[in-house]
Amino acid sequence: MANRIRLSGKNDGVNDNEAIDAQVDSTFDAVHVKSHLYGYDGVGFTIPIKANTNGSLIMNQTETTNVEGLGDITIGATEVEIAITGTPTQTIRIQADNANTGIIFLGKTGVLSNKTNDFVRLESGDEAIIEYDDVTNALYAISDTAAQTINVGVLL
Repeated sequence: MANRIRLSGKNDGVNDNEAIDAQVDSTFDAVHVKSHLYGYDGVGFTIPIKANTNGSLIMNQTETTNVEGLGDITIGATEVEIAITGTPTQTIRIQADNANTGIIFLGKTGVLSNKTNDFVRLESGDEAIIEYDDVTNALYAISDTAAQTINVGVLL
C-alpha cells in the first residue's frame, strides 16, 4: 500500500499516541484503515473504493445473487488454497482470528511467509475485502506461525 495518511490527536492530556492509519492501495482499489489507541493496535478493515473519471470516490459495489461461507480455515507454514466453489467470485471477505499470533499472507500460488508474492497481510483481527475472480488464479494463504485461523465468506 503505497500512500499512507496518519491522523493523530491528543485529547486526554496524558496519552499522545491516539492515531488512525489509512493506507491507499491503488492496485486493488481499496483503502485499509487501522486504529492505534493508547498503545493498542486495533483491528483493521479494508474499504473497496475507487475514483471515477472525474476524481470523485465511489465504493466498489457489485450485485450479488448468492453467498458462500467457508467458515474457519487453519493456516500454517504451507500455503493453503482458499477453495471457493461458486463462480464467478465477486467479493471475498477474509478475517484473521483475534487469537492469531502470526501474520497471514494472501496471494496466488507461490505465496511465501517471508513476504514473497503476497498482496495482503493480515494480523490478528484484521479483515480484507477484495474483488477477485478466482477462476483464472486460485487464492492461497500461508502464515509465519503454525495453527493460525482465518474465516472466509464470499459474495457470488
